Amino acid sequence: MMYQFSKTSCVAICTLNSDLDIPLDKVAAVGKCFTENLGVEKVVKKIISNNKIRFLILCGEDVEKRKPGEAIKCLAENGVEENGKIIGAKSLMPFIKNLTASEIYYFRNQITVVDLIGEKDVSSIIRKVSELDNKNPGQYDGPMYTSKEIPVIEAGWDYRKEWTVDEKYDENWFVINVSDGKIIADHYTGYGEETQQCCKIIGNKAEEIAAEIVKRGKVTKMYHAAYLGKELQKAETALNQGKKYVQEDSYEDFQNI
Repeated sequence: MMYQFSKTSCVAICTLNSDLDIPLDKVAAVGKCFTENLGVEKVVKKIISNNKIRFLILCGEDVEKRKPGEAIKCLAENGVEENGKIIGAKSLMPFIKNLTASEIYYFRNQITVVDLIGEKDVSSIIRKVSELDNKNPGQYDGPMYTSKEIPVIEAGWDYRKEWTVDEKYDENWFVINVSDGKIIADHYTGYGEETQQCCKIIGNKAEEIAAEIVKRGKVTKMYHAAYLGKELQKAETALNQGKKYVQEDSYEDFQNI
């Protein structure tokens, strides 16, 4: 997150992963950045919200592997591919998904990135700020960007009304238990006299059991997989905390049992 300060400076500073005591009255904005996707997007949003900012200094230590500093440089120099990947970035996941093409264009034309990555000496950084302020080209008056509105969806799924069986089998369901230091997912098909147990999947971690269920094609509906993930995580938490696990005990229909 970046915070705005001086109204006269044209320089913003991103200290990446370092805590640096930057004099707040000397710069237009200052902040850190930890990720090469959402973090970079927030930096861009902050920069283009103030068209007086014309330089962005990258300093401090870059985050290992994620390298948001490198991602910002590459974004400014190269832009993005059609799928949102920052061109030239070698970070883990350098994909921009929440900026419009016009916002990226505006950012790339508004500012010049100054690479001081690795520099943590505040006096050296402030000298560069003064040098850049003396070169202030004035506020950027390029074509305005258009903000991308992100829809907000309020969840309202009712499992009592909307649940349907998983069509992978005639009826496809799991009973989850915790026993003898293991999480157990018993897989069944059918009901009543038609009930048949297909297999028993055991493990210590919810993620491992969920992955095994998906890998073996035992779920086809997304909400069924989500339900199993929720219950398996509850089982893992109970196992780790030495508590009793009861499947679906958080649903109001089961609270008083």
